[in-house]
Amino acid sequence: MDAPLPREYGVDDIPVVVTDRSFSADGTFDERRRDAAGMLGDTLLVNGTVSPRFAATRELTRLRILNGSTARSYRFELDAGPLLLVGTDSGLLPEPVEVPGVTLTPGERAEVVVALAPGASAMLRSVPHTLGLLDTTERASGTGDTFEVLELTRDGATARPAAATLADLTGWIAAGGALAAPLTDPPEPDRRRTITLQDNKINHRRMNMARIDEVVTVGDRERWLITNEHFLPHNLHIHNARFRVHSVEGRAPTAELRGWKDTVYAPPSRTVVIDVEFGTSTDPHLPYMFHCHLLQHEDQGMMAQFVVVRPGEEAGPLDTPAIRDGGSHDGH
Repeated sequence: MDAPLPREYGVDDIPVVVTDRSFSADGTFDERRRDAAGMLGDTLLVNGTVSPRFAATRELTRLRILNGSTARSYRFELDAGPLLLVGTDSGLLPEPVEVPGVTLTPGERAEVVVALAPGASAMLRSVPHTLGLLDTTERASGTGDTFEVLELTRDGATARPAAATLADLTGWIAAGGALAAPLTDPPEPDRRRTITLQDNKINHRRMNMARIDEVVTVGDRERWLITNEHFLPHNLHIHNARFRVHSVEGRAPTAELRGWKDTVYAPPSRTVVIDVEFGTSTDPHLPYMFHCHLLQHEDQGMMAQFVVVRPGEEAGPLDTPAIRDGGSHDGH
């Protein structure tokens, strides 16, 4: 039996792609406001729309939230009460977790369920929060700003009784149902790697498309120790992989970090430990990337490449369109 989660796209299962932009007097994008973290806009867009509203027709609405901004961090909270977190970047949680809010840096995602009674409304907001930065850098990340993100309303006349309710979902979980496989402790890693983030470099090197930075053996589970040695905010996104956060500066991850992820924030002068599973496709000549997801940092070369090989297989040389065209650059 499928879990009683909202799943009808556009009806009770809604993408919420959040970006921030500034506009010139003629309505074109104004990209002049840049700081160390990147560009901050003064206008919030959700799915390309300013000040959106969603008219819910069912008790439960599933919001798939993506921080699509290039530099800004958000702390999403609901004025009507806590959020029901059901999924993170790379999959569903085994069961819903009630959280006061979720913090997302660029590229991070969260799936939450909102319950609305007939005639009720709720406002999803981004509220002031901290990333553990210096005051000036906090401002450059937009953490002090407040935005109204999405207004949700429900007219009792449009209710559809056949849809799943909050009682259905909580009852199903209480009866032993699960949204996904249990999140058991991962086995001892096959390999450990140290990843340093500093001065828009990874492991003290800028991106070079002709270079293989890491070689992964297919099937291996790896533990990465990610240390941000910079005063700026950085996060790390890994292609062709999913991971669990093991710890943040020696502490167990918070509820919003316990699911499967592919992007994680690394606070300055702290170490985040993740347990990584990679995809099963192998090719010693075609690389995958890992990089900071703050666009300005990424574009300045804060990226690296890895290949996945069979046991005993040699890596490289790389064979990509960029290499064949004579490129070696720092680009995504």
